[in-house]
Amino acid sequence: MKKISLVVALFVAIGAFAQKQHPQKETFTAEQKTQLMVKKMSLELDLSKKQISKITPIVAEKVNKMEAKIAEFKVKREAKTKRKALTSDEKYNMAIAQLDEKIALQNQMKSILNKEQYATWKQMHKKHEQRGKMMAHHKTKERFKKDIKKRHHKDGRKQKFDKATPEA
Repeated sequence: MKKISLVVALFVAIGAFAQKQHPQKETFTAEQKTQLMVKKMSLELDLSKKQISKITPIVAEKVNKMEAKIAEFKVKREAKTKRKALTSDEKYNMAIAQLDEKIALQNQMKSILNKEQYATWKQMHKKHEQRGKMMAHHKTKERFKKDIKKRHHKDGRKQKFDKATPEA
């Protein structure tokens, strides 16, 4: 009897530790994010106080836009409304707006930084964009895996989808 209760206790303990742990994500205010970004740039680019004072409002504006976009996406996700497919004109306009913002940021940074700092900033910016693309690819891959899992029956057999039969 003792052995059985020990085995049961062991399974309960293993099950408790086997649960996925989701660490609490740090959430900073927009001001804190701005200060962190400016400090990192200051360390990487060896910025003067004058340059820091010019860059801070630019970074603050960028952080505020990013926060607004995140809030907008959260509202849409919570509403659980189906996204309508964008038309080619809408996609084009979004791409143009995004590129205009990048060009404006680049011009602002070019006017504030010297040539060496600007070259370093371009490299930093390029690495950041590449990391963002990798994260987006990873999220898409995870979403695909979840969709595949949904298509399996409870007993492990794959569910067949025909165009004639509606999806469950």
